[in-house]
Amino acid sequence: MTYVSDNGDVKVVPIDMLTEHVKEEPEDQEEESKSSKKQNQCHLCQKVLKNKHVLKAHITTVHGDKSFQCDECDMSFGTHQALGRHKQCKHMDISLRPFPCDLCEQRFLNKSHLAYHVKTHTGERDVTCGLCFQSFYSKADLVRHMKGRHLNIRSFTCHLCNKGFFRKSYLKVHLLTIHMQPADEAQNAIHRCYACR
Repeated sequence: MTYVSDNGDVKVVPIDMLTEHVKEEPEDQEEESKSSKKQNQCHLCQKVLKNKHVLKAHITTVHGDKSFQCDECDMSFGTHQALGRHKQCKHMDISLRPFPCDLCEQRFLNKSHLAYHVKTHTGERDVTCGLCFQSFYSKADLVRHMKGRHLNIRSFTCHLCNKGFFRKSYLKVHLLTIHMQPADEAQNAIHRCYACR
């Protein structure tokens, strides 16, 4: 069966071996992988990152001093660049976004987001799960599906009861309905598991 690994590679594995494959690496790659993992592993949360540059950015943005405060909301960031991306995505006037959709009124910051959006109009789902044959708009959607449906990975955990969810929106609904938290408290309480990112 087909699945998508964390780094985006598509692999073929027998369905009964899928769980074992996720837990273990091939023996011939194990030693090499262990040494590179230690070099690129965050000492604060044990997350393994692609290379030392991504590791440095991770430590700065996730664990660093979040001294860059957004002047339009209560969010703060570890770098000026992260704050800039946030402002573009969340606070920029939509009419100023450079990539308009020809089929509706929406506009986007980059071509890839526009291309993804256009697929929602055309219905083109060109990425398929090899286990259940459900189709998706993008590889990222397939990865999210594999983690949540077939591998049972729950990346978002309720801080009150430790119940896990594979989507942030499901955790938010849980906090609002089960624990009756006000919307702003529920939003601030959403944490993502470092091991499952």
